[in-house]
Amino acid sequence: MARIIFSTVSGLPNSNKLPCFYEGFTQALAREGNEVLVIINNKLIKNHWGNNKTKRQVDKTKLNAEILKFNPDLVITANNSLYEEI
Repeated sequence: MARIIFSTVSGLPNSNKLPCFYEGFTQALAREGNEVLVIINNKLIKNHWGNNKTKRQVDKTKLNAEILKFNPDLVITANNSLYEEI
């Protein structure tokens, strides 16, 4: 199957949790045999609804290396939420 990155911002108080639709969506992708990497951008992006610029303290080199190692076939971004430097 495919290697899929799903990237979004969480509007939930605990920013490490996905809203139920996104959680179900990513679980369904995995259940069908896909390998899914979820990126929740709350701690990565400065302004979730204005731009996708990365916060200064984020190690972009390490993050990009992790994504390159994952080697995705498909990237899905909910609300165009993916940090700018990818």
